[in-house]
Amino acid sequence: MLDSECTLSEKMENVEKKARRNYFIYFAAISVNLICFSTGIAYAWTSPLLPKFESNDPSINPIGRPLSASESGLLVSVINFGLLFGPILSGGLAGRIGKKATLLISALPILVAQVICIFAKSLEVFLVARFLMGVTTGAAWSLMPGYISEICEPKIRGALNSLIAVFSAIGYQYTYIVGPFVSIMWFSILNTIPALLFFICVYFFVPDSPYDLVMKNDFQSAEESLIRLRRKSDVKKDLIEIQRVVVANAQSHAKIMDIFKNKGSVAALIICSALMAFNCFSGVLIVLGYTQPIFEQAGSSIPPTYSAMMVGTISLIATILTTQLIDRLGRRPILILSSLIASLAHVSLGIFFHLQSKNVNTESFGWVPICSVIAFMFFFNFGIAPLTWIILGELFASNIKAVAASLCSSVNYFSAFALTAAYTYVVASIGTANTFFFFGVMMAACSLFCTFKLPETNGKTFEEIYAILNKKTGK
Repeated sequence: MLDSECTLSEKMENVEKKARRNYFIYFAAISVNLICFSTGIAYAWTSPLLPKFESNDPSINPIGRPLSASESGLLVSVINFGLLFGPILSGGLAGRIGKKATLLISALPILVAQVICIFAKSLEVFLVARFLMGVTTGAAWSLMPGYISEICEPKIRGALNSLIAVFSAIGYQYTYIVGPFVSIMWFSILNTIPALLFFICVYFFVPDSPYDLVMKNDFQSAEESLIRLRRKSDVKKDLIEIQRVVVANAQSHAKIMDIFKNKGSVAALIICSALMAFNCFSGVLIVLGYTQPIFEQAGSSIPPTYSAMMVGTISLIATILTTQLIDRLGRRPILILSSLIASLAHVSLGIFFHLQSKNVNTESFGWVPICSVIAFMFFFNFGIAPLTWIILGELFASNIKAVAASLCSSVNYFSAFALTAAYTYVVASIGTANTFFFFGVMMAACSLFCTFKLPETNGKTFEEIYAILNKKTGK
């Protein structure tokens, strides 16, 4: 009896220890996502800083003169040019040195960019810094989902991958809260902190992907990595499964042209490319980059600085909410609803600016731009922002997923650069109102596209999804 009680006690103690130790994987995921916090800062960077660059005071504007509209547009858009080079950097290195080492190298540009901004005195130097921010953003976002999926257990894979969007939203909010109240130099100094923490935590505490180590035939290191990640001594079963997956993937390596050999793959490419384009032409980059200027132009009754903070808070809440509801409501309903309401938000903002352009007194409607932007940012982050990337990972077969993701991501990055670069010219040509009407039309088109063309992937196996894309079933 005593022996059985001791055995039971030992088992319960082991279970408790295991549960406690498993929190390490959350520490690892949070540590890695610190770089997404930095990329969130980079995306929203211009919102609080563009008003500073309009000043003639050198203590506020280190350039010493106000930027023109075209220069401001270039400062906003050049990050998207850097995005194009990020996947090239990460893709070239990941297969050779592993995802962890590549993430560490890919994070260097954004750290260097913030250091540059501390001392920058000319527009050209700031443009170089913004380009470097884009390089890290493109590299990190292409690597993070794969790396996190490989270090965590399947049952928590979705939750940990959702942290990418959560930490980006935290980065937005941090920028809106801190940026308006400190100088550009001090803002840049503070921005180095999350990047430095990323390097320290990931380099010293987070292990390499066991998949990468198996691909290098370093089975001992792979086993040690799994022991650290799983917090258990017997990981042979996990190691055997990883070896099986690595061998299977190595035998089915695909090239770009292989995508076009299968009807379902072509359909998936069209769907994902369209979603990437809609993601960009939702106008989110404009709202993020010009949040304060938009509220200033609207003459909002709430100070633009605090309005931007509200936008950041709403974005964060929506992102967290999505992680709880995505597997309950399904992909299509969330995308259709979020696109439709985002369209209505843009149309209402367009109507406000149209009335303003006609010299109609809009003082009593100062709440309209705030509510419109908040509604857009909430539903964009609730549906379009995360689901575009999740669907990208669900529609393609594993052997062509990496190649297809690169192609579809390029659609997003090229569109983003073109849109942000042309924004100030478009506004000068057709006006602010018509610009937001255009975004509204794009979001309405996205809702219709998802209604008629997007298959529901929630709860379906990959085989069922491929069958739907190939029209072999009526599901």
